[in-house]
Amino acid sequence: ESSGFLNTALASVTIPASVTSIGDQAFPWSATDRVYFLGNAPTLTGSGWFDGATVTAKVYYLAGATGWTSTYGGLPTVAISTPTVTSVSTAYATAAGGTTITITGTGLNVVNSVTVGGVAATNITVVSSTSITVRTPAGTIGAANIVVTNLAGTVTASNLFNYASTPA
Repeated sequence: ESSGFLNTALASVTIPASVTSIGDQAFPWSATDRVYFLGNAPTLTGSGWFDGATVTAKVYYLAGATGWTSTYGGLPTVAISTPTVTSVSTAYATAAGGTTITITGTGLNVVNSVTVGGVAATNITVVSSTSITVRTPAGTIGAANIVVTNLAGTVTASNLFNYASTPA
């Protein structure tokens, strides 16, 4: 639809796979920074689709979807893959929570959520596509899975992190 998001304050928007075309000036003056597509590249009709986007705006799409190139509607594109986790900055932290840890892997630049031991982590900060920091929630002493989710999928990292009565 033309001017579908006129004058809205959308930092990001997710477009479902069922959308097959984007009309003239779909995002004018919306200050959009991130547009996520869950399907193949919709056909662009008209012009000025992202006129209101910020100068750092990007279009994100699921790896394997078709029709995507290095730009879409004048914005750079980034393929999203299921995240991986290869390491955690510390293997032990206090069960009281509140420890900031760094998680490294891939596909981390578009993380939706992180849980540690089944509880949501807080203060998720994207450092790069291969690194994020999170603050651990309170947990139970022992091994705790770290689960990272983005639009492309979820990964569970086992045997990388443990809660202790005091940090090691």
